[in-house]
Amino acid sequence: MTESLNSTALITPSFRGDFARCALLCKSIDAFVTGSWHHYIAVEEQDYVMFRSFNSARRTVLKIKDILPSWLHHLGIIPFSNRRSLWFSFRTGWLIGWHIQQLVKIQMALKVQDACLLYCDSDVMFVRPFDVSALQHDYKYRFYRSDVAASRETITNPNYLIRASQVLGLGDDPFPSPTYVDNLVTWYRPAVQAMCAYLEKTTGKSWIAALGRNIVFSEYSIYGLFVDRLSTQKHDVFATGVSLCKTAWRGREWNGDILTEFFDTLSPDHVAVGFQSFLGVDIAALSNQLDRAIAAAHDMTA
Repeated sequence: MTESLNSTALITPSFRGDFARCALLCKSIDAFVTGSWHHYIAVEEQDYVMFRSFNSARRTVLKIKDILPSWLHHLGIIPFSNRRSLWFSFRTGWLIGWHIQQLVKIQMALKVQDACLLYCDSDVMFVRPFDVSALQHDYKYRFYRSDVAASRETITNPNYLIRASQVLGLGDDPFPSPTYVDNLVTWYRPAVQAMCAYLEKTTGKSWIAALGRNIVFSEYSIYGLFVDRLSTQKHDVFATGVSLCKTAWRGREWNGDILTEFFDTLSPDHVAVGFQSFLGVDIAALSNQLDRAIAAAHDMTA
């Protein structure tokens, strides 16, 4: 499906509600990302016609039904939910689009041949030049892990780590623990494969059934805890608490000078920005900021 083991797969689960944001992401990748990479966008079948215009030599739009097993059934759109979808299987129970996107992220590691997987959600966009070779160092692959261990009281959503620990058979109390949730998270494909095999061996179910029965779970927390505490691939990754993406996680009036200030105060390590889609940041304003970043990069190389 991809070029070589030395390339990076950029992976974006999306849906029509995020189409305009995904268009900005694609534009930013084409403008700023260099090196050996291929971008995959995974959408549900009813959204494929809308997204297929993104197909190119370095980008492939896939249908989720062709990624996940056939025993997971898409039942339709949940009314009054910004076109969020509903799925069902007797092996998992009810699933919504948010669950499905997490399962797709994991399943893509079993589909592609790239050793390096970089997850780029639709509400992220690159704003600085970035060579994907920076995700590797001394034949090791980047692994995001916070520098400070969190407690049950200091973490925003402790249930993510608690459930990840339970699913992996590590007990009910993983704390203190680093956190693993961020934007532009990199996974090492053999470690993801090992995680899926471990889940199937310890639960006696497919890994999708093992995770899908949970109302709340975090793919990043499960992978992070597995690599930190169970994986035999530790020697193949290097841990860092440095974020590649400056993210707005919570609400405020993101417009005008406030939005410009956000873009103008990136740290040297930030190559991308992210605005959670539920914040409702104006797409046209984000597009203007992206054009400004592209023009600035062009001026620097002119």
